[in-house]
Amino acid sequence: YTISGQVTDQTGSPVVGAMVYAGADISALSDSAGMYEIAGLPQGSYRLSAAKFGYTFDPTVQGVALPPSAAPIDFIGQPVLSNVSGRTLGLNGEPLEGTLITSGAGPSVYSDATGHYTFTDLPVGAYSLSASWNGTLLSPSSYDIFVPPGTSGKTFSLPVDLMLANQVGGASSSMVVAGSLAFTQF
Repeated sequence: YTISGQVTDQTGSPVVGAMVYAGADISALSDSAGMYEIAGLPQGSYRLSAAKFGYTFDPTVQGVALPPSAAPIDFIGQPVLSNVSGRTLGLNGEPLEGTLITSGAGPSVYSDATGHYTFTDLPVGAYSLSASWNGTLLSPSSYDIFVPPGTSGKTFSLPVDLMLANQVGGASSSMVVAGSLAFTQF
């Protein structure tokens, strides 16, 4: 007997590479169209679930009784999204309003009057944050973070020390920009 179906996201686009399980040692991987097929199953009851790094699925489990073969048994995946926030401060603890923070391949944001910034709805994954203030890149030039899955509702804080190097009239000065980075998954 066969169980088959499709794994898509909430917009109907295929979720490629999702593993659909029909038991501990029985599974199939969704293809480029999000389709999967588990063939050669004996008669019996199966509890199907889907899994992929950075996603949650609805329904979480579906029961199927064979025979007959079952199709379509579909799953809808939703990316786990996170908010990443932090603050940029000057040497004397003053907020650095207007600091541009980029997340690599993702969006960019500016810090507010209190030096705070927030990236919203970032999928699980790796990001390379960089910051510039008044057109000057802060040092280090980037700060690599990884937003992990499975930490819903937890906030993590990471120390971030950035240095603003400035050259004025041939003299160089630097200002340590101390800050922190926090992220919360929901």
